[in-house]
Amino acid sequence: MPVLSATPNPSTDGSYTVSWTPIRGASKYQLYEDGKVSYVGARRSHSYVDKAEGAYTYALSYCVTALGIEACNFRAAVADLTVTVTQR
Repeated sequence: MPVLSATPNPSTDGSYTVSWTPIRGASKYQLYEDGKVSYVGARRSHSYVDKAEGAYTYALSYCVTALGIEACNFRAAVADLTVTVTQR
Protein backbone atom coordinates (compact mmCIF):
# COMPACT_ATOMS: atom_id res chain seq x y z
CA MET A 1 0.00 0.00 0.00
CA PRO A 2 1.54 3.33 -1.01
CA VAL A 3 1.89 6.17 1.45
CA LEU A 4 1.05 9.78 0.54
CA SER A 5 2.82 12.59 2.35
CA ALA A 6 3.17 16.35 2.01
CA THR A 7 6.07 18.62 2.84
CA PRO A 8 5.42 20.85 4.64
CA ASN A 9 2.09 19.93 6.19
CA PRO A 10 0.62 22.21 7.34
CA SER A 11 1.76 24.82 4.86
CA THR A 12 1.92 28.43 6.00
CA ASP A 13 2.40 29.97 2.55
CA GLY A 14 0.26 27.78 0.26
CA SER A 15 3.24 25.95 -1.24
CA TYR A 16 3.91 22.25 -0.66
CA THR A 17 4.81 19.03 -2.41
CA VAL A 18 2.70 15.88 -2.29
CA SER A 19 4.74 12.72 -2.77
CA TRP A 20 4.13 9.00 -2.54
CA THR A 21 6.03 5.78 -2.15
CA PRO A 22 6.52 3.83 -5.37
CA ILE A 23 4.08 1.11 -6.33
CA ARG A 24 5.70 -1.97 -7.82
CA GLY A 25 4.87 -2.23 -11.51
CA ALA A 26 3.18 1.19 -11.72
CA SER A 27 3.71 2.92 -15.07
CA LYS A 28 1.59 5.99 -14.35
CA TYR A 29 0.02 7.67 -11.31
CA GLN A 30 -3.10 9.80 -11.04
CA LEU A 31 -3.35 12.24 -8.15
CA TYR A 32 -6.72 13.70 -7.21
CA GLU A 33 -7.25 16.93 -5.29
CA ASP A 34 -10.68 17.16 -3.67
CA GLY A 35 -11.99 14.55 -6.11
CA LYS A 36 -10.65 16.19 -9.29
CA VAL A 37 -7.62 15.08 -11.28
CA SER A 38 -4.63 17.20 -10.35
CA TYR A 39 -1.71 15.25 -11.85
CA VAL A 40 -1.19 12.33 -14.25
CA GLY A 41 2.28 10.99 -14.99
CA ALA A 42 5.17 8.77 -14.00
CA ARG A 43 6.73 11.03 -11.34
CA ARG A 44 6.18 10.24 -7.67
CA SER A 45 5.50 13.80 -6.52
CA HIS A 46 3.65 16.93 -7.50
CA SER A 47 4.16 20.48 -6.20
CA TYR A 48 1.57 23.16 -5.49
CA VAL A 49 2.03 26.92 -5.05
CA ASP A 50 -0.21 29.78 -3.96
CA LYS A 51 -2.97 27.54 -2.58
CA ALA A 52 -5.64 29.41 -0.64
CA GLU A 53 -6.15 28.82 3.07
CA GLY A 54 -8.09 25.64 3.77
CA ALA A 55 -7.86 21.87 3.81
CA TYR A 56 -7.20 19.86 0.65
CA THR A 57 -7.75 16.13 0.34
CA TYR A 58 -5.58 14.04 -1.97
CA ALA A 59 -6.07 10.51 -3.26
CA LEU A 60 -3.84 8.40 -5.48
CA SER A 61 -4.50 5.71 -8.07
CA TYR A 62 -2.20 4.12 -10.64
CA CYS A 63 -1.73 2.11 -13.85
CA VAL A 64 0.37 -0.99 -14.44
CA THR A 65 1.73 -2.25 -17.73
CA ALA A 66 2.02 -5.97 -18.41
CA LEU A 67 2.67 -7.66 -21.74
CA GLY A 68 2.46 -4.27 -23.42
CA ILE A 69 -1.03 -3.56 -22.10
CA GLU A 70 -1.65 -0.68 -19.70
CA ALA A 71 -4.39 -1.30 -17.12
CA CYS A 72 -5.65 1.59 -14.98
CA ASN A 73 -8.09 1.66 -12.12
CA PHE A 74 -8.61 5.37 -11.61
CA ARG A 75 -11.79 4.81 -9.63
CA ALA A 76 -10.10 3.10 -6.69
CA ALA A 77 -7.87 5.30 -4.59
CA VAL A 78 -5.05 3.45 -2.89
CA ALA A 79 -3.92 6.19 -0.50
CA ASP A 80 -5.40 9.32 1.11
CA LEU A 81 -3.94 12.52 2.57
CA THR A 82 -5.23 15.85 3.88
CA VAL A 83 -3.04 18.97 3.60
CA THR A 84 -3.87 22.07 5.61
CA VAL A 85 -2.92 25.55 4.39
CA THR A 86 -2.85 28.31 6.98
CA GLN A 87 -1.83 31.89 6.32
CA ARG A 88 0.54 33.57 8.75
